[in-house]
Amino acid sequence: LGAAFVRRRPNGVWIAAFVLVLVYLARTSVGLRLPERVFRSEPRAPAVTGLIAFRDRLDRGVLPDSERLVSDACLHFAVPYLVRRPTIPAFSERQVGFVDRLPLARQAAEILQGGPEGAPLARRLGVRYAVADPECAPDLAARLHGTTVIRNEDLVVVRLPDRG
Repeated sequence: LGAAFVRRRPNGVWIAAFVLVLVYLARTSVGLRLPERVFRSEPRAPAVTGLIAFRDRLDRGVLPDSERLVSDACLHFAVPYLVRRPTIPAFSERQVGFVDRLPLARQAAEILQGGPEGAPLARRLGVRYAVADPECAPDLAARLHGTTVIRNEDLVVVRLPDRG
């Protein structure tokens, strides 16, 4: 169209064609459709809804806050992003990007296992909540002897027993 504009004088037909092409490109372009995508109401995943509700309860003081959270390997990216709290993810050794992060990943996995080693470690690290996908960490509340704060098909948030 640009070459046609240079060679021919712009008249009504050429201007209309140019506008139609521009509207078509704007409609199909990813960047120009952003407002439409933002306002489109798509149902959120249950894990996302649960994590946002958990953050809201922490922010309002309904639940006591925590220095850190522990997450399983399945929700490791979503938890710090959506809850906005420091999180120690229980990465598997293949998921850890840097060797110096292996001890933290092992500590998080130890906390999620519960037992006599996990509870004191959680207290020492300031972890009050464990966040996991129920498929990846079945029976988490029972294993940690904690209280389920939020549970749905994609998320379980367990409050660890109070210090003492």
